Amino acid sequence: MRKPARVLWLVDSLAADAGTERQIVNLGSRLNREKFHVQLATLETSSRDAGIAGKIELLNFPLPGRLLSPSGFLRLFRIAAYIRRHRIQIVQGFMFKSSLVAALLGVLCRGTVILSSRRNLGYYYTPAILFAMRLLNRYVTRVVANSEAAKQVAVEREVVSADKVDVLYNGVDMEVFQCAGHSGGEGAVALPEGKRIVGMVANYRPVKDIPLFLDAAALVARQIPDAVFLLVGSGSLQPGLEDQARRLDIADRVIFTAGRGQVQWYLQHMHIGCLSSLSEGFSNSILEYMAAGLPVVASDVGGNAEAIDEVQTGFLVRDRAPESFAAPILRLLRDEPLRVRMGGNGHAACRARFSMDTAVQELEAYYQALLETGAPPRRSGPRPKLAVLSG
Repeated sequence: MRKPARVLWLVDSLAADAGTERQIVNLGSRLNREKFHVQLATLETSSRDAGIAGKIELLNFPLPGRLLSPSGFLRLFRIAAYIRRHRIQIVQGFMFKSSLVAALLGVLCRGTVILSSRRNLGYYYTPAILFAMRLLNRYVTRVVANSEAAKQVAVEREVVSADKVDVLYNGVDMEVFQCAGHSGGEGAVALPEGKRIVGMVANYRPVKDIPLFLDAAALVARQIPDAVFLLVGSGSLQPGLEDQARRLDIADRVIFTAGRGQVQWYLQHMHIGCLSSLSEGFSNSILEYMAAGLPVVASDVGGNAEAIDEVQTGFLVRDRAPESFAAPILRLLRDEPLRVRMGGNGHAACRARFSMDTAVQELEAYYQALLETGAPPRRSGPRPKLAVLSG
């Protein structure tokens, strides 16, 4: 019997309970252990590591400070020695720093499949970062993007060949996010009864443009008396967002979870899922909304259009004016049959195209092909949307 292929995943940190972190842990814990022995190594420790270690084998390779320094190089050599000693066959970096580390390891670990990831549109790239990425891309075997949009950015801004960039979409655990029962509310913020909840799952960071969501919420609040607005996440921007809600006179209708409670519990109570981001690679929040049977209202950025089927499963907002973002929310709140139908369509589309089972199968086939042939499986373009949806 063939031994499982040894795979090492690198992540910057697991400190945040965010979509990317949940995606990586869920994916790694489901890979076939008879075929792949996966270890997940963090470059920074966090208080969440102990709980995650029960789901996947967890290592720590601390890399504080600058990578390009004497201490940084020493730690890289130690990681490379671990890879050689344990005969790791595939190394994949998932986040920004860990992808750079993976590329540097490509210099030291010849013969190992080295993968770096692109999970956003590089909204934070500087000329220095782009220079480093263009230089290091020659040392990776393949670049893995989580959407066609993220791939396009890598091709255009990093000047990497399109033939070297592969798209593997995120997946979502459908069973976790189904609206069946309201369990899992331990530690959650209390929600008002008899209200319709318009929510957004996103940590409070500038790229999520939560101020746009609040501006739109104020317009909706004037016309829909029973609407309240839920922000599922946490972050240092909360005080400023609370001030904005007070200025808009909707403070009593905006709920901040501040990291408390489980995402799936809040989704079971929401009526519409929103995402007002300035930039997205491929949003886990949108997949979770669809898995929970919620219609989606999202800004038309990045890979959002690859997940949402316009007017069937959600609305893509192209103009960043509050009025434009509020309009589809108002339409859904005023038309309950439409809201329910679009939510059902989204659930069906998500199960068919973006289940975690599908993501696992594609990743296993991808790894197997790289190990056996040195090339990825053949795939023709973006994953097709459903031709016919219910309703």
